[in-house]
Amino acid sequence: MQQQPEGEDLVLRIIGAEARPMEDGTHGVYLNTTRGLLTGLLHVAPNAPGVVLWGSRGSIEEPRDVLYGELARQLVEFNVSSFRMFFRMPDSAPPGFDECVLDMLGGISFLKGIGALGIALVGTSFGGGVVINAGALSPHATAVVAMASQLHGARGNAPQIAPRPLLLVHGEDDTVIEYEASQIIMNWAGEPKEMVLYPQMGHSLQGPHRDNLKAMLIDRLVKFVGPNALLGNQAPGDGG
Repeated sequence: MQQQPEGEDLVLRIIGAEARPMEDGTHGVYLNTTRGLLTGLLHVAPNAPGVVLWGSRGSIEEPRDVLYGELARQLVEFNVSSFRMFFRMPDSAPPGFDECVLDMLGGISFLKGIGALGIALVGTSFGGGVVINAGALSPHATAVVAMASQLHGARGNAPQIAPRPLLLVHGEDDTVIEYEASQIIMNWAGEPKEMVLYPQMGHSLQGPHRDNLKAMLIDRLVKFVGPNALLGNQAPGDGG
């Protein structure tokens, strides 16, 4: 990773961007930044003003976000685009957390630069704390979804998401981060906020309610950044 000038510890700047078509119809995105290469997979819904920014582990070659991939493909049918962005340093120990927050802010900047009018942030576990933090820092985040979220990154930041919506999702049988963590975040947050708990589902959110989970997320994300939700934000002459 590139060495940073003194005084710019928490700054990430995009200095170049490239998109390459993939065989599955997505686009591999390569963002050259002052902190190293940031990559992701872009699912494009034509003339869609809203995008879901998924913060995840893995890489373009080996994405580990199976649920995110499934939902991104379905959201295109609802005229919502997705950018599955892969963290450069997906490590819960410092400085990894701060770097991942910078990644999310860089992703937001990229999406705003290509015309996004609404951006919903989604993260799971470690990523839940990341998106809550990034959502508090960026006025361009339209909504935040934190699943099986850790508490780190949420204290002090969850209240700052309001008046934008915050959705918390947790499995009641989670033994890695118990669902009480989401209850605590829920208490910290302002309105509008919602918490959805799933019995018989653990930290990976696999289990008997998986289809219900996916349907609920599609419903909420379309409400957050679907075309109807963002009609008032479109400039005259914009498509969608």
